[in-house]
Order: sequence, then structure tokens, then C-alpha cells
Amino acid sequence: MNLLKQFQVNLSELLGAVAQGKALHGIKNIADSGAPFEKAFTNMLTRQLPPTYLVKNGYFYSPESQISNEIDIIISLARESFNLEMSQQNKPVLPFTSVITTIQLKNSYSQLNSAIKQSKKSIEHWEIMKNESTQTNILRPISIIICGCNSSNKNIDRQFINTLINKEWLPDYILLLESGIIITKGIPEFEECVSFYQDISLGEYDGFTVDCTNHLEKPALALLWLYTAITSRLSDFEMFELKINTKRHTIFSNAINRKYQLTPIL
Repeated sequence: MNLLKQFQVNLSELLGAVAQGKALHGIKNIADSGAPFEKAFTNMLTRQLPPTYLVKNGYFYSPESQISNEIDIIISLARESFNLEMSQQNKPVLPFTSVITTIQLKNSYSQLNSAIKQSKKSIEHWEIMKNESTQTNILRPISIIICGCNSSNKNIDRQFINTLINKEWLPDYILLLESGIIITKGIPEFEECVSFYQDISLGEYDGFTVDCTNHLEKPALALLWLYTAITSRLSDFEMFELKINTKRHTIFSNAINRKYQLTPIL
């Protein structure tokens, strides 16, 4: 097996879907222009993650009846993804405690600011739900943005990266797919490589690319790196659950029980 070739195939499928979306956007079919990329990335994750995880476009909710904004891709614990299916489009509406990863997808780098706002809103919703519904410390989801191509031909240089990392809020990972650039936290002066557990590090955001001599291989290898970061975090969630000896849905159901208590009929 050749990991590089495997992810070159994945990359080709994803960039092909981005091109389809751009074509739909070009004929003013804005509503459907994001669907090909979303479907392709969902299919990739579904193929490559075990069935213990659910990969869906949808929402999450709290015992306080709050609901998140729509999220392009949610990775959740399948065993705890009890779906209300209350949305008009029949998209899943899942307990917020089941959510492990939120992913926002955009066809073009020019849509990055919009994706950052959407990603921030999702994580803010999750934090509010956690603070109002639980008394237990549970790991928050990792937040990811993936932008497909540089359709506006921007210079993805040091100035572009500096402008980006100086924003008030950023997700845990941004992948500029076509360029093979990842924006995340790192402490390269103290560590040989960027940790997959950057969200608990004290590092600062910066732009990174995979260290290889063939620049044409960088986008596929960056996709491989991000995929491995996701799987590392999924494993981290499993270990954390074993350590605290609780299921995340128990936290959610206990919050329901506190809010909607049964009382004796007098």
C-alpha cells in the first residue's frame, strides 16, 4: 500500500467535486454549489473511519432546546447519535454531547471568512450548551475548515498567512486543499513537528506545509496529515471516556432528567 497514492486519489476526487461546485456556481445555482464537495468529503470519511462514528451534515441540540447552526459535516459517536430528525430537510439533529468534530467546507479560498464565522458560531453554540446542561468536563469538538481551491488567484504567501492568523478567532485546523497549506497551532522552535493535539498546546497559530521535496505531493500529504489529526482526536476521545468511566450521552440524559423531573401525582 502507498499512502501518498491513496491520498492523491482522495485529493483528485475532492478537487473534482470542487470543480463541479464552481460550475454550478457559474450558472447561478448557488444553493447546490457546495453539495458536490460536501458529498465527496463525507464519502471519504465514511469509507475510512470505522462504523462506530457517524459522518453527517446536520445540527446538534441541547436539553435546553437550543439548536446549532447547520454544520456541513459532523463526526459524532454513532452509539450516542440519537437522531431527532426535526429539520425540514430531514437532516440529523444530534445531542451535542455526541459531537466530536465539526467541519465547514468551501469551494474557494475567497469564502474563508464566511467559513470562519460559521465555525466559530458552531463552537460557541456547543460551549453554551455544555455550560448550561452539564456539570462535567467533557472534551469539546475540534473545529475544521477546508477550502478547496484558489479561484481568485490570491498570493498564498507569508502576508496572506499573517493576515489570517491575526484574526480574533480561528478553528483548530484550516486546510487550503489545493495549496497543501494547514493553519494550526504549533511550537516549532521547541518541537520537531506540530502536535496532533494542538488544541491543548500553548502554541500560536501559523501556516504549515508538509516537509517534502516534491511540491506536487504537498496537497495530498497535507490531506493525509489532517485525516490523521482527526483520527488521533477520535482516539483521544475514546481514551478520555475510559479514563473518566462515563459515556457522554449519560451526561446529556442526566441533564434532561434534571430539567424535566418526574414528580409524584398528588
